Amino acid sequence: ETGADVIRGEYRAQSRVTLGDYARTWGNTYTGRTGRGVRRETLADYRRDLDLYVIPFFGARTLLSSIEPRHVKDFARSLADRGLAPNTVRVVVAPLRALLATAVEEGLIRHNPAIGLRLAGGERRTAPKALAPEELIALIAQMPEGMPRLLVRFLAATGLRAGEVKALMWADLDVAERRIRIERRLYRGRTDAPKSRYGVRVIPVSRDMAHDLAAHRLATPFS
Repeated sequence: ETGADVIRGEYRAQSRVTLGDYARTWGNTYTGRTGRGVRRETLADYRRDLDLYVIPFFGARTLLSSIEPRHVKDFARSLADRGLAPNTVRVVVAPLRALLATAVEEGLIRHNPAIGLRLAGGERRTAPKALAPEELIALIAQMPEGMPRLLVRFLAATGLRAGEVKALMWADLDVAERRIRIERRLYRGRTDAPKSRYGVRVIPVSRDMAHDLAAHRLATPFS
């Protein structure tokens, strides 16, 4: 293969770029592999996983060009051996896949050694965990009167994520139409749009819930 590259005039000497050096640059400049780009929070998660898992396993001074498919496979197996769930393994491997794909695009390596990697448990889904009706009733009854009890009722009725609830404002509540508009979330102290376009939505609430929310607003005008 190298000989053929030489004949075609496409031969390129093996890159001497190390994983540690490239990971630092990549973690600050990666813009994603789709037109939507990559979220700042996602990129921060990628950098964290590279620092916590990828670089300690391969070594910061390891040449990118020396990483082979078997090494990537060994890395994924080591994560599973540490007790990480299959979905967590996929999440941790994701930045390594993306980093190597970018290195191919930039001509630092000839092939992406992560291509073809198969991870166990990718299609396996577990049933969502939820309180039984009687358990929910008991939980609500144990909550203090006022906002704590109303909040638990609201969460149970709407199924909103914690970050979505934290970002709600009174302007999102339409008492007359009995609905809540979700168009932002609070993540790591920063208000942002929902993770996907499906996150922007309108949630209907019952008449009693709309009434109780409006009453709480009147009772706490500065909240």
